[in-house]
Amino acid sequence: MTRRIYLTILVVFTSLVSIAQSDTSGITRIGIGDKVPGDLPLVNLVNYSNPNATIADFKGKWLILDYWFTGCGPCIQSWPKQMELQKKYGDKIQIMGVNHMQDKQVVEDFIAKRNKKSAEPYRIPSVTCDSVLHKILPPSGYPSIVWIDPDGIYRAFTTGADLNDENVRGAIEKTGSLKALRASVSSINLKRPLFIDGNGGSGQQMLWYSTL
Repeated sequence: MTRRIYLTILVVFTSLVSIAQSDTSGITRIGIGDKVPGDLPLVNLVNYSNPNATIADFKGKWLILDYWFTGCGPCIQSWPKQMELQKKYGDKIQIMGVNHMQDKQVVEDFIAKRNKKSAEPYRIPSVTCDSVLHKILPPSGYPSIVWIDPDGIYRAFTTGADLNDENVRGAIEKTGSLKALRASVSSINLKRPLFIDGNGGSGQQMLWYSTL
């Protein structure tokens, strides 16, 4: 009887979490300079001690969100660099992958397969199967980087190439200007070709694109 009650509670809890993630009505995009809600969920985490977390759990350090998926070559190529930066700057930053296209099992299997062929296992945590975060802080390509400061303020949006030692150090020491790097996704003109004449950035983070 106790086991049956436990399973019933677990099913109900799982359903509530699923409903909370699937209800995306009324979601408002956050602009650069805005406060990111502390209760914004980071769900279905891999390479992390808990299955779920929130933005507030990383208060006091730079939270750097890296949007990726398993078919993105440049995303995967950046993994060694991410691990070097995380190791170097320790608890001053937290690099967090965000994969909203694929579920947790797919991502775990992909990382496990990659780690078998790598001298250093990939240990950067990642959100998977997200339905909220990427709508509030949307990417414009892959990889896209969202920079959230220790006070929870959305400070910059950049390409994957801008996630480097110089910019991370500058952000931590407040000697650099991420404003020079940011490319607000709100500036994209959907009536014009993307990545042409600076519409949506240079497009250097993309593997390929075509214009009709």
